[in-house]
Amino acid sequence: MGDTYTDAGATALDDVDGDITSGIVTVNLVDTNVVSGYTITYNVSDAAGNSATQVTRTVNVVNIAPTHHYHNNSSYYYPTTGTETTTEEH
Repeated sequence: MGDTYTDAGATALDDVDGDITSGIVTVNLVDTNVVSGYTITYNVSDAAGNSATQVTRTVNVVNIAPTHHYHNNSSYYYPTTGTETTTEEH
């Protein structure tokens, strides 16, 4: 939670047009400050207007428990947060 999330992106290849990755429309509303599950969607069409099957990626923003470390009789608190990502194609 609170970390920067960088989307891994997607690629698209068409049997006639070749690489159409630059035409992918991505909807990414991940807010790493809010614990939740988010769905990123990817859509693309070829030059003839044929749409590919939409692909999604699920991103789970989680709050990882903080950790305590002890050194020389002193306690150090390290808040630990994270963003967990899982990919699901639909």
